[in-house]
Amino acid sequence: MAQNGYIQFGPNFGGLIVQWGNETIPTVLSAAINLPVSVTTIYSALAIDGGAGAYSLGVTINGATATVYQNARQNPDNLIAEIYFRYIMICK
Repeated sequence: MAQNGYIQFGPNFGGLIVQWGNETIPTVLSAAINLPVSVTTIYSALAIDGGAGAYSLGVTINGATATVYQNARQNPDNLIAEIYFRYIMICK
């Protein structure tokens, strides 16, 4: 499996697509996820910290856009950190 990729299940499964990948939130509170394949709807999304910081992340879905948020207060210095994360999404 590739670092970023997708599996499209076709018409027998309603056109369901599962996408995964790695991204970085730069030193900002949130960042939109760039999917390998464009979609019309995101049904579910999960993002987890991929580095040593073990930061908690949140994901919001708005149609075909998913945005990942970090909690600035989880850092000991209350600073916004660059976070490397992994994601998986169920889309159509």
